[in-house]
Amino acid sequence: MELDTEKHKFRVAIVGATGLVGSEILSILDEKGFPCDEILAFASEESRGTRLQWRGEPDALRVDIVNAAALETCDLIFSAAPEGVTKRHLQPFGARRGVVIDCSSSARFHDGVPLIVAGVNTSELDENVRYIATPGAIAALVAPVVDAIRRLTVPVSIFGTVFVSASHQGRAGMDELSAQTVGLLNQTEYPTTVFSERLAFNVHGRVGGTLKGGGGSELELQAVKELRTVLDEPELEIDILAAQIPVFSGISAHISVVGSKSITKENLVAELDTCPGFWLTSDEERPTLDQVGQRDDIQVSRLRVSPDGKRIGMWIATDNLRRGSALNAVKIAEHLVSDGLIPTLKDRVRPEKFRTVRLA
Repeated sequence: MELDTEKHKFRVAIVGATGLVGSEILSILDEKGFPCDEILAFASEESRGTRLQWRGEPDALRVDIVNAAALETCDLIFSAAPEGVTKRHLQPFGARRGVVIDCSSSARFHDGVPLIVAGVNTSELDENVRYIATPGAIAALVAPVVDAIRRLTVPVSIFGTVFVSASHQGRAGMDELSAQTVGLLNQTEYPTTVFSERLAFNVHGRVGGTLKGGGGSELELQAVKELRTVLDEPELEIDILAAQIPVFSGISAHISVVGSKSITKENLVAELDTCPGFWLTSDEERPTLDQVGQRDDIQVSRLRVSPDGKRIGMWIATDNLRRGSALNAVKIAEHLVSDGLIPTLKDRVRPEKFRTVRLA
């Protein structure tokens, strides 16, 4: 998206700037030339004083601990911090601050907080919104694909088997997978602190907390709820099964969508080809998760349509940290800028005009 960088200049903050998602947000803002007069980087006490690259300068930004007074002056705040940090420093939230885009799970499903996947339901955003939630990587992966399919047919049901990586548990998960791999290869002890069972050279058939009613895990049921919310289909039949695989990053899935009317594979290919954000591979290509690292799009492959034209199957994959979280947040911010939905500090009107969000 082309932004008028002369017209729009903002004071931006990233809370959790040294984490996996926060550092990716910073990198994408820099890469895309997002219009910032100033950018502030906040993280934990452990990261205080760390220097980060910005605009080609390796030590341009100094990381500080979260500063409430500084946040009050920001036009746009990205929160990529843990849920507890976000609740403590950014909630309760009023219109005296700028817009918050929250990549944590702390504000999902709260009244007055839209849950947004860029390009799917950004039309829900208006000048009154001051707090925006983003879904987890599963919904961020699946929702754009289903949104493209429903331009051809009305989805009746969705089934997905999703494979999440060690980075689903953050840097700690990636570090533990690395330590387990080294330990096994050297026939020494290895940690099982982040993962309840060994992940290296293994697959976990259940991920995401305890099982709830119907046999779904907390992660799976949350993904279903997020998809129904983003797609605005509260009654849509969705079944998600998540497994964890021993790779460091990325997310992939096989999804099967049953539609209300028949379509052809040619129709589906043509639709996906015209939609931005998809990388469609041919039947002759061999898709791998490694191919999607640091890409902005969703890889779509292994397309199949049943003989009656109503069941659609495909393999989809993306970079869970970039496309599945950080890029979604930045694209939401770009939409806000292009539609003039981020008033700068000097232009903000009285707080009573805006929705106030208070989260427990």
